[in-house]
Amino acid sequence: MRYRNYIFDCDGVLLDSNNFKLTAMRLALSGYSENLVDTFIEYFRNNFGKSRYHHITVFFDEFLKRESLPDEKQQILDLYAQKCREQYLECNVCEGVFELLEAIPSTNCWIVSGSDQDELREVFRARGLENYFVEIYGSPTRKSINIQNIIESSNLIKSETCLIGDAEGDRQAAEENGIDFIFCSGYSNTPELAANYSNQGYRVVESLLQIITEKQS
Repeated sequence: MRYRNYIFDCDGVLLDSNNFKLTAMRLALSGYSENLVDTFIEYFRNNFGKSRYHHITVFFDEFLKRESLPDEKQQILDLYAQKCREQYLECNVCEGVFELLEAIPSTNCWIVSGSDQDELREVFRARGLENYFVEIYGSPTRKSINIQNIIESSNLIKSETCLIGDAEGDRQAAEENGIDFIFCSGYSNTPELAANYSNQGYRVVESLLQIITEKQS
C-alpha cells in the first residue's frame, strides 16, 4: 500500500449514514420555520465533516440570527443524538470497508469524525468494529485538532499518513495537518466535488474497494 497509516472519517466512508443524519437533523429542528430549516439542511448537507455543535451554533447565529434560549441548543442536540444512535446501529457498512481493514494492521488505523465521540465509540463497540482501530475520535474536539493529536502522540510520519473522507471539511483537516487526502465519493453528500478534487491532484475513489484493487495491481 502507498500509505502506512490510515485515518478514516466515519459517515459516508465507513458507515452509510449521511442520509439518515440529514433526516435526524430535520426532525431535531421540526419546531422551527420549515423554509428556514430547508435552507439550513442544504448548508448542513454541504458541510459534513464538522461537528453538530458547530452546525447548531451556525443555525442560531446565521439562520435564526438570535441568541438561543436556555437549554434550547441542548434540546436540539439531544433529539438529534437520539435519532442518530438509533440509526447508527442499523445502517449498512460502506462497500470495501472490511476488505480494506483486513488488509491494514489495526495499529495503523484511526477514526476521526465530526460526530459525537462518545456516541461513535458506543456504536462501534456495539457493532463489533472497534478492534479494527487504535482509537475513535470525534466532537466536540475539532477534526483537525484530533488529527494533530494522533500524529504527535503516535509519532506518525506525515508522508506515510492519509485521511480518507467524503466532505470538504475532511480535505481542510488533512491540509491543515500536512497529510494526503483521499476523497471517497460513493456515499458522499457532495459527490460532485470529485471532479474538482481530481483536477486539484487529490486521489478520488468511488469506494474503498478501489484502494484494495490498486494495492493488488
